Amino acid sequence: MNRPLLLSGGQILTMTDDVNPQPFVGWVAVRGNRIELVTDNESKVREFLSENPDTLHIDCRGKV
Repeated sequence: MNRPLLLSGGQILTMTDDVNPQPFVGWVAVRGNRIELVTDNESKVREFLSENPDTLHIDCRGKV
């Protein structure tokens, strides 16, 4: 089983509207090659973390 990875504070560009994409700052959770969560809702993130306590968290705020 792969350890989940949570990226937080990054700007996310939605792929649902090619004409008017609406970026937002939020969280993305990935396990292996599967995206498990994309959200700007903190309660969904807390729920994900409670179900996956071994999650590796990477803060994407600031300059890289």
